[in-house]
Amino acid sequence: MNEFLKMDIFFFITSVAVVLLSLLGAFVLWRVSHVLKNIEHISEQVSLESDNIRGDLAEVRKDIS
Repeated sequence: MNEFLKMDIFFFITSVAVVLLSLLGAFVLWRVSHVLKNIEHISEQVSLESDNIRGDLAEVRKDIS
């Protein structure tokens, strides 16, 4: 087999592999971005609820005294 043909096949396969890995990496980063957004939303909700609980406990303490 001709050496140049071997090089062409190698570079074609390598190019396809690089494109596929890049697409896979972009997809993984996109999913991680969504997961981080969900974690941020959950964290905000927990913070709001903890503020509400703190206020409720303050009212309960005031009612008890």
